[in-house]
Amino acid sequence: LEEVAKNTAAEFEDADESELERRLTAMGVGTEPEQLYEALNDSEKAAFSKLVDQMHYSESGFGDSVFRSKR
Repeated sequence: LEEVAKNTAAEFEDADESELERRLTAMGVGTEPEQLYEALNDSEKAAFSKLVDQMHYSESGFGDSVFRSKR
């Protein structure tokens, strides 16, 4: 499951939104967030929540230092 989450994050960065929607529709899952989440089992929901938190943390720059190195 960890490997799937890692690959999903990498694939998400490179994919175009219409391609993601097409693939989800082809799998019969749909594109509404509620539908997507309900299709997951409990361990997948936990992994998804962790993945969302990591992506939010990364995108918001919370891990970036405000200090510059002196080099």
